[in-house]
Amino acid sequence: MFLVHVAILSLHEVMGNSAKINGTASSFFALPGTWVGDSPNAGPGPQPSTNGFTYLELDTDYSAQGYISSKIMLQICDGRDDCNVVQTQAGADSVYKSEIDFFKRDPDKTAYIHLSRCSDGVVGSTVQALSGGSYKMCTTIGGGIVALASYKLPPNLCETSCDKNSKCTMYTVDSTGQNCWLSTFDDIPNRQVFIKVK
Repeated sequence: MFLVHVAILSLHEVMGNSAKINGTASSFFALPGTWVGDSPNAGPGPQPSTNGFTYLELDTDYSAQGYISSKIMLQICDGRDDCNVVQTQAGADSVYKSEIDFFKRDPDKTAYIHLSRCSDGVVGSTVQALSGGSYKMCTTIGGGIVALASYKLPPNLCETSCDKNSKCTMYTVDSTGQNCWLSTFDDIPNRQVFIKVK
């Protein structure tokens, strides 16, 4: 009985913030108070903003000397409850990038991020930071958020719409339960993107 109880707790911990449809765990995890519909007002900043997607570049000169590895970047993100994403690029196209990102904050919205899908037909992998956090890793996306579509749909049909659209990696619903926005990240090759799952 004890071993079964531990296994159930472990599964609950892994899926703790997953969305649910009809009482069953879905392929998405929830981020209440967050908007991922698009990122037209993306800009630099040290913390989340209600104005748009925000990024904090830690390798400010884009050089090999200033590059911070993904292992370290994941620990930095883990140390911040407000951090949502880590993006790194290690020399591809002569670009070095180390940044942490923050999704737009909106108390009227809830964002849902796909647990494994990275882009059209590409499945990511799950990695764990040395400090314990879990991340979905993708190597075919990066940059900002791109809007795919918006609908007048309840949350359960919004999730179904995203799930059926192979390009959709996240969606947002509002507190009225009537509006739905589907989105994904830009396609940037040679970029490693780590989206914090928990």
